[in-house]
Amino acid sequence: MNQNLLTRIELICEEQKAFLRKLTYFIVSVFLITNFSSFDIGTGSLRYKYFISISLVNPKKGDYVVIAGHDTKYFSGIEFIKKIIGEEGDSIIIEDNKIYINQELVGNILTNTKDNKPLHSIKAQIIPKNYVFVAGEHERSFDSRYEEFGLVKREAIKARSFALW
Repeated sequence: MNQNLLTRIELICEEQKAFLRKLTYFIVSVFLITNFSSFDIGTGSLRYKYFISISLVNPKKGDYVVIAGHDTKYFSGIEFIKKIIGEEGDSIIIEDNKIYINQELVGNILTNTKDNKPLHSIKAQIIPKNYVFVAGEHERSFDSRYEEFGLVKREAIKARSFALW
């Protein structure tokens, strides 16, 4: 084969690689700008303080998630970051003032919030379709252990979160 032809083919391949790199960078940049958000959580209910969140990701049990549009008895119009502890079909068990999901201890059930608002345990049940049980990692976390917070509809989960530190 002609050396000149080989050189031209190599140049075309390098140009295509460069184009693909730029295109990939652009797509990833647009995705990051439109689908990432970061959170500074200073409430102490989670062991991590900073999170980055990605929408368009289907979260599962064990994942941190951003919850929006889930008004509770004591809060409305705010976003929460919690961890999915239970999913559709899991059993919520109440025993000796403790709550369990499928025999795994979630935590104690408190009777009052830090500012002395009453808390009532969620009822023992099977988690229904399209709902999840979420919790913080701190004993005083306001989460699905309480009727005042309740189970969370999957549609209220807006993103999966990843702890940074």
